[in-house]
Amino acid sequence: MIEVLLTIAKKSSNPIESIVGMLSVLLIVGGLAVVKMLRDSEKDFQSKRAQEARVRISEETEKRNSALKARQEIEAKKKNDDLLARQKVIFDRARASAIETEKRQKESASEKHNLIRFESYLSLIDPVELEDLCILLFAKLGYEAKSTPASHDNGVDGFLRKDGSLTILQCKRYKGTIGEPAIRDLYGAMAHFGAKDGIIVTTGTLTNQALNWIGSKRIRVIYTKELTKLLNENISENDLTPDAFGRLKIPLPKACPKCSANLEIRFKLRKDRLSTRYLVCKNITSCNYRRRLD
Repeated sequence: MIEVLLTIAKKSSNPIESIVGMLSVLLIVGGLAVVKMLRDSEKDFQSKRAQEARVRISEETEKRNSALKARQEIEAKKKNDDLLARQKVIFDRARASAIETEKRQKESASEKHNLIRFESYLSLIDPVELEDLCILLFAKLGYEAKSTPASHDNGVDGFLRKDGSLTILQCKRYKGTIGEPAIRDLYGAMAHFGAKDGIIVTTGTLTNQALNWIGSKRIRVIYTKELTKLLNENISENDLTPDAFGRLKIPLPKACPKCSANLEIRFKLRKDRLSTRYLVCKNITSCNYRRRLD
């Protein structure tokens, strides 16, 4: 269209028409330029608004995320504080219970330590409790003492080892008398296990037939009076456990019964991934002493 107007203006013989045509061309060109400028300005404006919107959305998202993170941290800290508070309560209760239990244990041990001084108490003691007490006593006397199950013990209440020699222990909490058959059972157990000596601890008495049958055999009889004396001389309150002893914890020997060297506890891993404890002599070059603890 601009080219047509220019052609008309050039061909026109009237100067005014030529000027009008040229002005028209200029107006059209200017208008087109203005339109283009307005369009470009609108595009820039829209682009700028879109950019600002994206920045605003990004900032708002970041603020929301920061606020959410802050809330989560506050909630996590609160949960952690609550958990710590609950754990402290549980720990304080457990500690108080442990202190109370230890107090009762000490009182019980002290009471039992006083009671075992009396022959009348030993005559009424539970048979298993008497066995455990005797095992503890002989452990204190230097024996490697091991108790047997409370039932099906074949007349054997304990195995005592010292200086490589085995002694069979039998405990009889009786009020009456013990006859010859019980002594024969002990002697038979000695022969069966290859024991050199036998010890029978009783709160009762042996019949004359039983004493005559013992004769010169290596069987020692410990009556209640001697037992009380041995307990008073060798057992302290710290050696006793409460609740009717409940299979007393026998202190482990510190020296090897074979060579007198120091002993140490070692662990051996089993196929089931559990470990077995052994008491082993440190003098491994010349001594093979080993005792299973578990």
